[in-house]
Amino acid sequence: MAERRSLEFRAKLNLSANSPLPGRVLARHLGIVIISPEQVPGLSANDLKLLTEDCKWWSAGLLKSEKGTLILLNTSHNPARQESNIMHEIAHEDCGHEPVGFYQQPGCPFPLRSFDASHEGEAEYLGACLQIPRDGLLWALKRRMTSAEIANYFGASEEMVRYRRNTTGVDAQLSRRPQTLLRA
Repeated sequence: MAERRSLEFRAKLNLSANSPLPGRVLARHLGIVIISPEQVPGLSANDLKLLTEDCKWWSAGLLKSEKGTLILLNTSHNPARQESNIMHEIAHEDCGHEPVGFYQQPGCPFPLRSFDASHEGEAEYLGACLQIPRDGLLWALKRRMTSAEIANYFGASEEMVRYRRNTTGVDAQLSRRPQTLLRA
C-alpha cells in the first residue's frame, strides 16, 4: 500500500514513478505548512536557542492548529535529513495517526506528541516510499546509478538509499534476471 500511495501522489502531481518528489512540494499540495523554529510565535530567545543550536534531539513535529496542519522542521539538519523528516511527518498525517500522548523532552519549551511503535514504523516506511519509490529505485539501478547518485537524484541520504535497497529487494530482483543496464 505504501508503494502504491507514493505513486498516487506522484500521479496527482503529474510526476512519473522515477521522478523526485520533494517533501516541500508534497506538503504544499496537501495544504501542510512547513515552519522553522524561528517562525513559532511567542518563543523566548532561550527557547529558540534550545531549538536551533542544541538541537540534535529533535527532527520534526506534526502540529495541528486552527490554521491547519503544520510541520515544525529542524532546519539545522542537512537537506537530506530534512527531506526524510518532512516525508515522515507527512506519512503520519496521511495515515491519520493520532498521538497516544504527549511527553516533555528535556530542553524543549513545549510538550511533544508521541505515537505508538506501530505508527512510527508505518510512518517510517511510508515516508521512505514517498522519498524513493521502489519503481524509481529500480529505474535508477537499471541505469547503473551509484547509491550516491541515487541519493542526490531523490534528495535523500545514502543511508535512505541503503534502507530502500534492503527493504525493496530490488538488488536481488536485478541479479536474477539478465538485463541490459543503461548508464544515465
